[in-house]
Amino acid sequence: MFPKFARKGSPAGYSHADVRNMLRVVGKQHELERQPLALLLRHAFGMTTCQEAVMHLLEMAFSGGAERTALLRDIIFTCDVHGAGTGAAAEKFNLSRRQFFRYRAEAFDALAATIARSLNAPPDDSVYLWTIAHQISMTAPEQALALLDVSDIDPYGQLGHFRVTLQVWAGQPVTEDDLARCSDHFRLRAMLRIAGEVHGRGEYARAEAMIDDVRTSAAAMGSAAFDDLHYDIADVRRWPARRRGDIDALASCVDAMRRHAGTEWSITRLHHGDAEVACHRGDIASAETSVAQSWRMSMAVRDAILLSSSALAEARLAYLRGAYKRAFKFAFAAAIGLLGHRSYALMAQVIAGKSALAAGMAWEPPRDWVKRYPDAWQRAELDVIRARRLLAAGAAEHAEGVAREALADGERHQSPVAIANALDALSAALEHRGDVAEARTARLRARDICAKCGDAVLRRDLSMPSASDDTASETRRGPDAAGHVSLTVAPEFGV
Repeated sequence: MFPKFARKGSPAGYSHADVRNMLRVVGKQHELERQPLALLLRHAFGMTTCQEAVMHLLEMAFSGGAERTALLRDIIFTCDVHGAGTGAAAEKFNLSRRQFFRYRAEAFDALAATIARSLNAPPDDSVYLWTIAHQISMTAPEQALALLDVSDIDPYGQLGHFRVTLQVWAGQPVTEDDLARCSDHFRLRAMLRIAGEVHGRGEYARAEAMIDDVRTSAAAMGSAAFDDLHYDIADVRRWPARRRGDIDALASCVDAMRRHAGTEWSITRLHHGDAEVACHRGDIASAETSVAQSWRMSMAVRDAILLSSSALAEARLAYLRGAYKRAFKFAFAAAIGLLGHRSYALMAQVIAGKSALAAGMAWEPPRDWVKRYPDAWQRAELDVIRARRLLAAGAAEHAEGVAREALADGERHQSPVAIANALDALSAALEHRGDVAEARTARLRARDICAKCGDAVLRRDLSMPSASDDTASETRRGPDAAGHVSLTVAPEFGV
């Protein structure tokens, strides 16, 4: 199955031709996954994909700041990864063809030697540590970072990008030195992680400027920008679309993700995206299909982040269907499983809070989590839930004040969903104290916003009962032995 790498001309015994053939398809994920050498590297490095493994190899082979090393790296990327002709590449580096081929051969020798060390050496303990760090990265990013500190691998390339991700999820500052560990491709992906964090803090103009800068840089890279970079760009652009309640823009981002999805991870996340769009459009059948597909793939790979994201998709769908207790338990699971990504955790907490209110269940807003993002637009939605609970408890005056604050926050964040929900809660508070005219004005404005958004989840928000005893009608989907979707009664869940 695997090639024999005992070819003349390579000091490490690995053929330049085999390495060259692998590099030629680095940007074509499906083809790369069929390359035997790439598969060996993926296993040796403990990477999720072959593309990550090959990029890590390139970073290992040409690490260091020496001018000659940088030249060798640039020659490989220009000619063998990005596909430039040898003549054009030689001219770019101001080399004669003879000099160019000599440097290129030296670069391949360096790659072959690195491959030999990686594949022939006994397993490196640090690979196991990195794998454990990935598994706990979302729920305990601080501890995952500590694991990286005790490993022996200097985090550069793909691993440098992973470290930046952990720092973002842990709420730690990212320095220029941290970004310097990432090559251009991974640096841009790391910048997208930071942009998502910045957006979560309410710095929308800065976040969108960062995203635009990455898009411009990716466009300038042309074919050198791999699918995972374009995928990440589309993924992070969903946050402004969500905040603005722009379902068409959200769907456009998911379609862009579809064009660049290739790995199991990205395809599973795509199912989550499809389910989210379908829910907001009120297409329950399509949402059910996408959620079921995401569960199958998440369970197949047993990845904690994918499983938690599937739980979030399940919670949103259950809420839309009015199965509030079911929505609560899956939203509760998602909020814990996605703790590192506070924006997703807050999104799950909003669903949990709304569902608990409708089902008459106890629930407290995540005050410690809100401290991380005190100016996030989801804060307004959490305050709406608080206002409705105050009103249900008979504290109408206090509820009105909280609803007005939520309305001001929603307007400041330009979030129509938050605005409409705040207006609805304010209307109920005003009606309670007898101000029928102002209550009606607020309610009509909320309905008008809902109609313009065309958001089925918002329609559910505005028609949500104060309590629900729908436990018997709640169902749980799961694949049966034949892989078909079955329906079973879900148990109650409470805290």
